[in-house]
Amino acid sequence: MEDSAAAITLELQADDPSTGDGASLTPAASVCGLSDQDCAICFSPFDNVFKLPKLLKCGHTFCLECLARMNVSSDNVSSVTCPFCRHLTPLPSGKGLPALNNNQAVLSHLPSGMQTVPSIRFSRDKGKLYTKAPDPGSFLKPVNSISMSLDVGQPATRGLGNRQNMPYRSRWCYYMAILCVVLLTVALVVSGVFIFVIVPSVTSLGQNSTGSSSSP
Repeated sequence: MEDSAAAITLELQADDPSTGDGASLTPAASVCGLSDQDCAICFSPFDNVFKLPKLLKCGHTFCLECLARMNVSSDNVSSVTCPFCRHLTPLPSGKGLPALNNNQAVLSHLPSGMQTVPSIRFSRDKGKLYTKAPDPGSFLKPVNSISMSLDVGQPATRGLGNRQNMPYRSRWCYYMAILCVVLLTVALVVSGVFIFVIVPSVTSLGQNSTGSSSSP
């Protein structure tokens, strides 16, 4: 009974940002019986590349890959919502998910060769995480000179899905607007043909006919 109460207290403290020091391991994972070295979403062990342990503002830690998959499926691209406590963590402007703080406590438990983090980029439009290619002219040899990429899914298309979710009146207005544009385009084409093709042809025929009748 005391063990259960202690576990519940630990979980509540983890969900309260005011009690966290921002550098602890993932307490929610411990409560659920997971290792502190495993992501509590995908249950995969952390590493120093795409499974990089990212620390949210609330104190919970998840791997970069899971956060990227959450981001591409969300309409909110400027912040990430913790799946445990629902706290929002703003993303660094212009840098995105890879710029979130790493959980150094988790990284310190990785093998020594995995404690150096390469330069990682995230393209939401392409749905890719990738490592930045090393500078061939640099005299510094990176730990991992092989460029890698990972597909995390494509953002939901907004075109067809949004039209299907429109109210009936909005859809009717939408299709009427398209019809008006099509009719206007057709009218402009017909007017152009009439002005630049038919009228000059009729005028030319009239002039030829007048010239023929006036000649001796």
